[in-house]
Amino acid sequence: MNTKQLMEEALKLAELTEIPADSQEIVPGENIKRILMGVDMQTPELLLAKQLGFDCVVSHHPVGDVTFANCAEIIKTQIDTLVKWGVPVNKAQKAIEECY
Repeated sequence: MNTKQLMEEALKLAELTEIPADSQEIVPGENIKRILMGVDMQTPELLLAKQLGFDCVVSHHPVGDVTFANCAEIIKTQIDTLVKWGVPVNKAQKAIEECY
């Protein structure tokens, strides 16, 4: 499996048709068999993954250029999600506003 195929499988599992604004493939890879996944994967986790023989690292909080460029879209998505779960839109906007 390569990173493109990995992303396609993730989209299928999430029932999405396109890559979300807060997601991206930072380093393409081929022949992936072992994946280390986590929330905040930083230098120590990357070194551990390499030492343990993982082929790929997937992080919940990506740090690539696309993520920063799409910040406004990501924030809007958070508001939409809160509203979907019953939070009044003004309260959702206020909650997100307080995050930054």
